[in-house]
Amino acid sequence: GFARHGRSAGSRRERIRSRRSRHQLTARARLPSPLSSVPATSDRPRDKLGRPVPAGDDRVFPSVPERDFVSSEDAWSEGMDYLVRDLPFHVHEVFEQRWRCAPEPERSTWQALAQWGAALTHHARGNAIGQRRISRRAQTLLESADDDGQIPSVIDVDVVRRSLAQLA
Repeated sequence: GFARHGRSAGSRRERIRSRRSRHQLTARARLPSPLSSVPATSDRPRDKLGRPVPAGDDRVFPSVPERDFVSSEDAWSEGMDYLVRDLPFHVHEVFEQRWRCAPEPERSTWQALAQWGAALTHHARGNAIGQRRISRRAQTLLESADDDGQIPSVIDVDVVRRSLAQLA
């Protein structure tokens, strides 16, 4: 146990908390703003679930086309098409593109939907912890957007809520 190493359980907890705080701050500092001019998708080759793969690899899968603007209607339609085709990373990418160009009142909705796509991606990759964490964040954001009346009418929010409840 801890006594054998001259440490108490309390000091271990403090070190873990400190490590988490530093990691979260470092991770946040590295990430570009979602609304910056950074392209929504990467030129890096990826597999069907968005994992990076070497160029020329047999697993390279077509990505979501890059664009500066996608309407709410097109983003929802494309996202649902990718969902039906079992391409959750693509769902995430389309919703992230809309989040980047959406008017301010809708941004939290599209951020929640991008997180939903990320949770679906984690589920498809077998990452249960990531799936649960991100789906809970998406639920919170979606509820906040709904409370503010900021969910575009094209979105079937009940479908999203049911899916997020299963993922959480």
